[in-house]
Amino acid sequence: MREAKGISAEEMASTVFKCSQSYFSKLERGVKEMTPDMRRTAEWVLAIADDGHSMASVPYISLEQSAGQLRSWEPDAVPGACQIEGYSRCVLAAASPGISPSALDQAVALRARRQEIWDREDPPPPMLAVVIGESALRRLTGSREVMRAQMERLAEMASHPRVSIQVLPFDAGGSVGLVCPFVIASFADPSRPDAAYLDDTLAGRTTDKHATVAQLGLPFDALAREALRPRESLTMITEAAARWN
Repeated sequence: MREAKGISAEEMASTVFKCSQSYFSKLERGVKEMTPDMRRTAEWVLAIADDGHSMASVPYISLEQSAGQLRSWEPDAVPGACQIEGYSRCVLAAASPGISPSALDQAVALRARRQEIWDREDPPPPMLAVVIGESALRRLTGSREVMRAQMERLAEMASHPRVSIQVLPFDAGGSVGLVCPFVIASFADPSRPDAAYLDDTLAGRTTDKHATVAQLGLPFDALAREALRPRESLTMITEAAARWN
């Protein structure tokens, strides 16, 4: 299946599984058994390639699809896991000036497909803890109709039993809010270390270096303490939806 989709063993080993090519060869030949997390990741990679998407999308998506818990900080935008199609289109177009219509359509479709994770039953979707800056609720992205629908979707996500959304208000203060967007992923497999994805706009990167992930955990905890509680955040999101009418 990998060969049919034009993906090299080296690319799968280094980009997806973060292992040596020899170890990946043992996984592929059945000498080493894939964990459920690895299998789900492989299935997603093959699906992405089948739809014509770039392997550049894989590192973060593999974390998102296999994690047991995600902690996400977004200062200025709604997180990708909670975006509606119209909002995604505006954000992705702005992040990639000159992107072709077909490539934009592909990127939007992939982001929409990632939403399927919230309907997953076995295994259940990850626990998601999100802290977003108040500017994500205030800044016009697309149109007023898009913003209203996006706020309604955010409120809907806030009621999901495995999702917690907090808003960091403008008056919270503190320089910790200047940290760039990032996601910390934790896994059910105790042998798999926590990993993080850092989005610096030009080229997001993933890492499982313990020191880096630990350093990100501290500002996330601080942001969550400074942010409104989930119920108060839902009230602010609902009020934002009404203002975009």
